Amino acid sequence: MNENILISNDNIFVISLPKSGTIYIQKSLSQSTGYYPYYLQDGYFPKPSLKIDNLSINAKYIFSCHNDPSDRILDFINKRDTTFLHVRDPRGALLSWCHHVLRDDIRQNHSKNLGIPESYYAGTFESQINWQIEHRYKEMIWWLTQWANVLKQPELRKKIILTNYLDLQADSDTFIQIMLKHSRIENTSLKLAEKDISSHFRNGNPNEWVDIFNNQQKNKCSLLLGNLSRDFGFIKK
Repeated sequence: MNENILISNDNIFVISLPKSGTIYIQKSLSQSTGYYPYYLQDGYFPKPSLKIDNLSINAKYIFSCHNDPSDRILDFINKRDTTFLHVRDPRGALLSWCHHVLRDDIRQNHSKNLGIPESYYAGTFESQINWQIEHRYKEMIWWLTQWANVLKQPELRKKIILTNYLDLQADSDTFIQIMLKHSRIENTSLKLAEKDISSHFRNGNPNEWVDIFNNQQKNKCSLLLGNLSRDFGFIKK
């Protein structure tokens, strides 16, 4: 029964790279439609499991998760008309992640599960970026590569609406309106979420990493990124 609710086209399904505005998108869609926000992910990126419980057939949902394209996820996509895949240049996402894990609540509650050693926090921000490039960034590259391969499959590609953080940052109103249109939801009053710490949305230049990363970090990140820049339209720096 719960899986039938998940594949229902009455609900919205968003799969996204972490630190790409997921909570902001989910809150904005929920406030605009009255749909219930539901975080499907159980466990930690890049290969979490799905949590599908306590769903009501009488409710409508904004589902979100950071899952890789497992067989189960792809089966859901195949059974739906539309699924959103939301991405961000992983260099920008990594910088946002480096700020995110410095929050006290993240450090206290999640650092061990994320594999971050306590010595990490005593280092400089530059050394923290270096550590994250070797760990989190490589996970992001793996995740993006798996989804890039999915997008090369014609039958799956036509089921997926690819969205980008740059478009969200540039014009949030139009971005959310386009998502509503693709979801065939009309006659709604657009109500965007506040861009603040509660929505995990940092204001600023989405290419801030260009000014923060040193040349060695930029070169390593670009080398690891490879053809994903072309596949997803990320800038080359």
